[in-house]
Amino acid sequence: MIALKETTVWPDDDVSVNHTYLFEKKPDGRERSALCIAYIKRGQTDIIRLATPLKLDMRGRTFLQDKSFSG
Repeated sequence: MIALKETTVWPDDDVSVNHTYLFEKKPDGRERSALCIAYIKRGQTDIIRLATPLKLDMRGRTFLQDKSFSG
């Protein structure tokens, strides 16, 4: 499992928040979307597992691998 922490800078939007997303394998950088299986809300440590994988749109968003995650 790989954890990617979102680093997208959102334009003056008080609603959008960056979280850490968990994938079974590292998303292919050429694809527009990837299957997210769980996430961790910003400022939290609890993993929220999804009942079915979510197709996460990766276009226009930036991520860094969270190497501190061990899952």
